[in-house]
Amino acid sequence: MRARKSTSMTWARTGLLISASLWMVALSADGAWAQDSERPLGILWLPGQAQNVPAPEIRSPLPPSVSAPRAAAATSSVNVAAPQANTDHPLGTLFNTPKAPVYRAPSVLPQGWSSTGTGQTKTSAAAPAAASPQTARPLGTLINLPEATPVASSGNAPVPSRAVPQIRPAARVQTTPTANVSADRPLGSLFGAATAAPEAMRQRTAATSKEVTPVAVAKNGDMPANLSADAMTYDRDLGLMTATGNVEITFGPRTLVAEKVTYNQKTDIARAIGNVSLTDETGKIFFGDRMEITGDLKDGIIYNIGLILEDRARVAGSGARRSNGTVTDIRNAVYSPCNLCPDDPTAAPLWQLKAVRVIHDSEEKQVSYRDVWLEVFGVPVVYTPYLTHPDPTIKRRSGFLAPSFSNSSDLGFRFEAPYFWAIDERQDATVTPMITTAGGKGLNGEYRRRFQKGIINSDASFVADDPDYDFRGYLNFESDYHINSTWRAGLDVERSTDDTYMRRYGLDTEPVLVTHAHLEGFRGRNYQAVNAYGFQDLRQDSDSSTTPVVIPLYDFNYTGKRDRIGGFTSFDFNALNLVRDTGTDTRRLAFRPRWERPFSGAFGELYTASVSLAADAYHSTNVKRDDGSNYTGASGRLMPSAEFSWRLPLIKPGPKISQTIEPLASIVLSPNGGNSDKIPNEDSQSIEFDETNLFQDNRFDGFDRIDSGTRVNYGINYTLSGRRAGSASFFLGQSYRPHIDQTFAEASGQTDNFSDIVGRAQIDPAKYFTMLYRTQFSPDNLSPRRNEVTTRVGGAALSVTTSYLFINQQAGGEFAGREEISGSVSSKFNRYWSTSFSARNDLSASEMRSLGMNLVYEDECVKLTTQLSRSFFEDRDLRPADSITFTLLLKTLGEVRTGASLSQ
Repeated sequence: MRARKSTSMTWARTGLLISASLWMVALSADGAWAQDSERPLGILWLPGQAQNVPAPEIRSPLPPSVSAPRAAAATSSVNVAAPQANTDHPLGTLFNTPKAPVYRAPSVLPQGWSSTGTGQTKTSAAAPAAASPQTARPLGTLINLPEATPVASSGNAPVPSRAVPQIRPAARVQTTPTANVSADRPLGSLFGAATAAPEAMRQRTAATSKEVTPVAVAKNGDMPANLSADAMTYDRDLGLMTATGNVEITFGPRTLVAEKVTYNQKTDIARAIGNVSLTDETGKIFFGDRMEITGDLKDGIIYNIGLILEDRARVAGSGARRSNGTVTDIRNAVYSPCNLCPDDPTAAPLWQLKAVRVIHDSEEKQVSYRDVWLEVFGVPVVYTPYLTHPDPTIKRRSGFLAPSFSNSSDLGFRFEAPYFWAIDERQDATVTPMITTAGGKGLNGEYRRRFQKGIINSDASFVADDPDYDFRGYLNFESDYHINSTWRAGLDVERSTDDTYMRRYGLDTEPVLVTHAHLEGFRGRNYQAVNAYGFQDLRQDSDSSTTPVVIPLYDFNYTGKRDRIGGFTSFDFNALNLVRDTGTDTRRLAFRPRWERPFSGAFGELYTASVSLAADAYHSTNVKRDDGSNYTGASGRLMPSAEFSWRLPLIKPGPKISQTIEPLASIVLSPNGGNSDKIPNEDSQSIEFDETNLFQDNRFDGFDRIDSGTRVNYGINYTLSGRRAGSASFFLGQSYRPHIDQTFAEASGQTDNFSDIVGRAQIDPAKYFTMLYRTQFSPDNLSPRRNEVTTRVGGAALSVTTSYLFINQQAGGEFAGREEISGSVSSKFNRYWSTSFSARNDLSASEMRSLGMNLVYEDECVKLTTQLSRSFFEDRDLRPADSITFTLLLKTLGEVRTGASLSQ
């Protein structure tokens, strides 16, 4: 027995050696099937493909394994035709033999990305009526297709037709590990299951009449692959599965779609042909003519690749290699987020990057280019041997930003090259060296940080060798921190070395820089805050010795709930310490208790009754009195007041327009006086008398001045409201005092018994028209003290905005009077182009203050802004200038800015 068995094994080995030798001779005769170090996969196309199609020069990342022999491939492409089940075919006939060609769907690749086809002919299968499950055919006939009906055609070329299955083949085949092999499932899982242990396999297959050979499967543990297709064949001996027609394979978060897929279980390699697309877990979509990929859909090579990124930007190339499911190496690549021209898809996009090699690492979130050209309308304009930028999923990444350069008559040629440093997820910094030929050379810096309970925003700038100053600089630091649910604190610092540095070097700041520290508390209806202020006045006529410093300013506010008689109690307390190098120093304690009770009448009228008290204590030095003398010492006041207000809204609804007429009136009772010249005035120097404060018991915004004496306020409000669209509102009001109060400045409108008349008109009759008019005029001769008119007409296609402002200067007021007119015209020509023009003219000085115009083009991948401006501002070393600025934003890449400026 041993000798006979040994002899049988010897003959078997001899037969295998002879078969292998014959195969080697056959492979040597055809060089296309050779395997060597340069072609670790052996043949990279099926025998049915044209042999004269060259393969792209891409090295496969797959392990060296020769593709299935010709005979194996031929066997896998032929469907099993046995009509009945037998011992060798326990499943019976799974799929019927293809009978007629099937129409091939158009490519999903963007037009122009692929110029070669796969050369594959798609076939459909037909089968007899579905058989009922039997013991020898436990699954019956899986797919039952009718005979394809040919369509008449001219010539010898057959016209493709498509067989419509009676049972839609879209249902997925859920697979399980090969350990589930049984009499009902003798093949186990065909795709993507984990290999079962040999002992477990033998135990599970003991009930079958013949031994089932375990197959090699995917490497991803127990995760199965889901497969759906129009037709499928399986060669159990070779371990080849072939699926054709609308093939869709899902493995975890990755999905492969193709016209035909051949999967080798022994090598765990799938070969997809025809309209191939692969979607990975990040949402990127890979397109290609052909694809060879591992069973877990992670590693492979792709021919004529097209890649759509998360932001819809596209990458195309002659071929690509994908490694570890994260790195995609594309050769002869083109990158662009621009859409192709719908009239001529073969034309070059607005801009694109062409590179010999593009590497996208989805784990590092980085896109790198080698030997890259930037083309605009197909014309190369910029070359660089290396370029890198974050992929669309990254919002912040360290690196150099696009430089900017400009030219001006003041500073000469100016160049800036910013570097962005993403320190970590919570903080970053931007450092920008600056070089000018006629000005100084310096540095701009910005630092930002986000805490769990706070923020820091800061920027600084300096110039070391300015022609007028040895060193010039600016600092702006802002911070805010929430200590707990009640308290928060912050510090803002803004300082400059001189008055004109920011304007000269293009930094946008206010005329007065404010340094501010604060501590705030919120609890229920209560609020309190401690503040400290420092100021730097940059205006030409300012005197730094008279600029105040406030340390500290304390405020407390309490608002109570409704009491037993329906009223509300509130209380304000303020403490101030203000000092100067030269001038008045002030220390103040101010108390403002108040109680009010709203109620309504029988006819719908609304009433409010209130009482309040102003109790203030001061200690001040060098207070300038009305007689010109200075006072130093303590002072104070105690001023009670009572107010009663009434209003009656009368509403008349209509079928199209509703009208509301509302008369209003109030009376305030208070002693005269209360504003001693021993009390300094720090926070109530100017008052704007308008409809918003006409009915307030104190029209001053601060604590240092109070509105005293008896007075009666009255007015009327009229409103029109359309049911569908349109509205208009009008208001007129005035105040009367029996006793004239000399506290108010001239031109304030409140120095006589009858105050000025204040009014407002707001008209919105239609969607494309808006007008707001606010006025204050004398009741004696109707001469205006203030007029404000703002109108806006039109929509996005054409919009015109005008504004007129006239303010009469108040005697002793902080702000000067002015009269000016400004306007702008904007238009959006179409989806991409827009423009605007703006101007401002000082009518009191008969001078133009500013002119500006811009032209903007913006689409899905680029934004180009051209801006022309003329500045008429003049202050010491600053002169009026004309400037032009160009800003080019290549979306997904960065921004480039340049311009020129010429002083007048």
